[in-house]
Amino acid sequence: MKILFNFIWIILGLSVTAQKKEKLYFFSGKDSLVGVKTESGKIIIPAKHIGYDFYDFATPITGDLINLWLPKDTAKFKNTFGVYYSTEGKYLCRPYSFDNGPDYLSEGFFRFVDQNKMGFANRFGEIKIKANHDFVASFSLGTAMYCDGCYFDTKKDPEHPPLVGGVYGFMNYKGETLQNNIAFANPKKFWAQLDSIRQKLYPLQFQNTAAEANFLKKLLPYQSALEKKYFENYAGEGLKKSLEFQITEKPTPQFPYYVVNSFEKTGKEIIADPWNKLEFYISKDGKNVFYKDAFDGKVPFAKWFKEYTAAVKK
Repeated sequence: MKILFNFIWIILGLSVTAQKKEKLYFFSGKDSLVGVKTESGKIIIPAKHIGYDFYDFATPITGDLINLWLPKDTAKFKNTFGVYYSTEGKYLCRPYSFDNGPDYLSEGFFRFVDQNKMGFANRFGEIKIKANHDFVASFSLGTAMYCDGCYFDTKKDPEHPPLVGGVYGFMNYKGETLQNNIAFANPKKFWAQLDSIRQKLYPLQFQNTAAEANFLKKLLPYQSALEKKYFENYAGEGLKKSLEFQITEKPTPQFPYYVVNSFEKTGKEIIADPWNKLEFYISKDGKNVFYKDAFDGKVPFAKWFKEYTAAVKK
């Protein structure tokens, strides 16, 4: 009987070990090309990628996407920043190049390029909206602007070229067209026109279940203090400023959290500020709330709130 119990414990131990995911590391192969392998030495991604200086071979890879560069990229797609692989070594897509890096996640999506057309993928690099347009802007306030026949006019400004020409429209998180056939016009009025359309589309984009609405209500007792801190440098500007909180991502098997983003409201205008927004994670059952910190990851809400509001100007 003792032998049987020992055998069972050994099997259980092997099972737990098998389920535990090994750490991943970049490694350098022939001709200084770079790949990815597990800590036990199993090669996940062959060393066939350009070895830039920013690859740290001693530190485990974190995150759900691995960004690498092919030395001979035969596809030659415009405006891409290398390629993305999953942590299992599966090729995913070519992220759009933005601000000297791969496009950032905005409201649950980042932009990718395929055959010089643009679409959207989720935080795990899964294609959610196919690449059907010449250009797409990041999601903002629940919608994304797209255009066809448009281009960046480098003759006017080589460093920060304006987007000109073409026909424009808006899509929602499902890739469904909300408004289209908006012809490019006088730039001084055209971008204001598109912003006005986005403002009108915004209220219809966030439809929550009763449970989800209750999850958002968890933030209501703290909203006044959050707004006081968030807008402390805008006192005396006249128009009333407030925050609205919307669920921009819903739980998936890989990511079991609701993601809540803050939007700024000034008068009747709503703004999605990608750099200064407050972002929270709420567990699938609604019991746990975290602040999403760029460096520390998920921080318990109560701890973060105490630190965030402690320095509010009197």
